[in-house]
Amino acid sequence: MSKILEGLKEALEVAKCVHEFEYLRDTGSGGVIGRCIKCKCRFTAWPTSIHFDEIVAQDVLEHLERAKTIPTLKRWAALLRDGGTLFIRVPSLLHIFEMLRNATTAERHAEIIHLMYGTQAYNGDYHLTGFTTLMLNEQLAAAGLLVCRASIRD
Repeated sequence: MSKILEGLKEALEVAKCVHEFEYLRDTGSGGVIGRCIKCKCRFTAWPTSIHFDEIVAQDVLEHLERAKTIPTLKRWAALLRDGGTLFIRVPSLLHIFEMLRNATTAERHAEIIHLMYGTQAYNGDYHLTGFTTLMLNEQLAAAGLLVCRASIRD
């Protein structure tokens, strides 16, 4: 198996899906794009010799099992160049709870519950974990990442 396909298998193992994968195409930048044969989720993998200035992961971590958060952060850290930046966005459980506490209608409660558990419009479109600032900071530190800036947004 080529190093790139081994990287794709590693990406599948770190992420939620651990099914069989198939090669789809090259990325054009040294990586490959693959797809899980069973659940059809897609992954992109690069050989370990390729590093990135930036990685953006918005609304990703909450879809992984809790036990896979730190291994995933470590994998992303390994893909960053020295001085690279990881941009992540996750829902804040404390702020969702605060919104729920302050909501005064059943309709607003339903909207907030939707935020907490995902749309559930298709298989995999739901949250398996949640985050607080304290938890996320500890998980980032355990992965060897330094928080340079953090903010809470609606």
